[in-house]
Amino acid sequence: MGAMKAPEPIELPPELSYLYEAYRQVKFSKIPNEEGFLLIPRSLLNYVDLEAYSRVSELNLEHWEIETMICIDSIFERSRG
Repeated sequence: MGAMKAPEPIELPPELSYLYEAYRQVKFSKIPNEEGFLLIPRSLLNYVDLEAYSRVSELNLEHWEIETMICIDSIFERSRG
């Protein structure tokens, strides 16, 4: 199996932007640097992480939202190799 070609970027529907932003907040540490911020990925997300984030952020994520974030993270981790 050879290297995968990166998919073309897609535009995120505005109704789902909150979910992607929540994923970014859970997945990445933001380290300030001279250009703004450096995003450092945390380890593979799991249900415990997302349940805790849901409680602390008061987002009250539904099951399908948590499943979607797990899928996004899986895609991200696979793309890293």
